[in-house]
Amino acid sequence: MTDELRRLVWDVSSKNRMLNDREIVKLLDIEIRERDLNEYLKDICFLELQGANACYHPVEKQLIIDAKNMRNNMDLQFSHVNFWPIEKVKLYHNLMIVQTLFHEIEHMEQYRKAQLKLSDYESRLLRLCYSATLYYERHCKEEIFENISKEGVLSYFDFESDYYMEDPRERMAQIRSHQQILKLIRSFYKESADIYQHEKNELNFERIHGYKFINDEFVAPTIAFLSEMERKEALKIFKADMECKKLLNESLRDSIWQTSSLEERLLFGLPIHMEEYYEESKKLVF
Repeated sequence: MTDELRRLVWDVSSKNRMLNDREIVKLLDIEIRERDLNEYLKDICFLELQGANACYHPVEKQLIIDAKNMRNNMDLQFSHVNFWPIEKVKLYHNLMIVQTLFHEIEHMEQYRKAQLKLSDYESRLLRLCYSATLYYERHCKEEIFENISKEGVLSYFDFESDYYMEDPRERMAQIRSHQQILKLIRSFYKESADIYQHEKNELNFERIHGYKFINDEFVAPTIAFLSEMERKEALKIFKADMECKKLLNESLRDSIWQTSSLEERLLFGLPIHMEEYYEESKKLVF
């Protein structure tokens, strides 16, 4: 994380105001250059969005930001947060704007990794999750749905919407973006500071979010996602149905406990022991 980005966020917050559109573009430019993601972002649009502060379209290489709504949401969502001195509150609101932008940048990182022919678990999982997008990008000039029913396509889109919270792409983007914010706060304040502890709590929540009981069975979010994904006929035309079965079986093997650390399993949304879940839950402060 560059000094330029840190100074930008600090200077704006010290003036007791939110990042404006021009500063958001500057912040994005700094981070995109730092991560060498220029080819994955061709256009930044400030438009109204329904139900989101920002979204990234991999094929169009376009980032859409509802900046006005995002600033309002930060003021409302974190109105209960009290730090001392009071200047930290505005800083935290701006940091949550940065977290939202970092989340979308993580999706750019993901799409870059999905396009590479790597064999590690994360790369394969990302290729599967982006299989529809990758297929469309390869065949965008063709009639890609000629061998699949309209109902099948709509069912797949509904699945992605319904399982948004279990989607490994969203999970990894949330966790990694909050980790970046935690590092950013640590460059300003000690780990004992209230703002650092609050953000650490937010990160811990994201790590265990999505684990739940379904029919008396403790289910990991990615298992729920892959299990439902496997039922979608659209995967056949995307040439991803067999890989979905393989990844689901691999994710359920007992060996996952030996090959993946707890941190990795939480990041990817893989199975964890109930004892591990309870220990992680104890870290949360409500």
